[in-house]
Amino acid sequence: MKLIQKSANGLNKSLSDDDRQKATKLSMDMMKRKLQLAEMEESLPRKNGRYLRIILGCVNVSLMNKDDRYNYKDEYEKFKLVVTGIGFLVSFFNLFLFKYRFMDMALMFLLVWYYCTLTIRESILKVNGSKIKGWWRTHHFLSTVASGVLLTWPDARSYHEFRDRKSVV
Repeated sequence: MKLIQKSANGLNKSLSDDDRQKATKLSMDMMKRKLQLAEMEESLPRKNGRYLRIILGCVNVSLMNKDDRYNYKDEYEKFKLVVTGIGFLVSFFNLFLFKYRFMDMALMFLLVWYYCTLTIRESILKVNGSKIKGWWRTHHFLSTVASGVLLTWPDARSYHEFRDRKSVV
């Protein structure tokens, strides 16, 4: 289509008025076809990224319907809101009420699970055409790693010094 359009643009200068109108109409038809092709491509299943292929295998996660895409994004936002609220409450209890390692580990497990789930959901959204920024996804991957390190930190003096120091803030 690009080749035809370039050829038509080159010929436009040497055409009569009647032919120029036909060329303009042809150009408009080509634009309409491009839009139709883009619309059709949007509804076709997309290939999963490497991360989703590793985590889920060869599962098709493309959502064909725009309503399904919107509902999935809405569920993603609700998930973030609910788990953030739960995480806030657990953090508050850990900071002021409970000083038990078990509660710290429960919070860290919640964070690892939350960020793992977010990265999977964001990858699915990305496959379905969402405009999630790369830095946002990178932040969630790094947060998963940081939470995993905190979860596996042994119950030693260094952990208790860290726990007491972060409580003072």
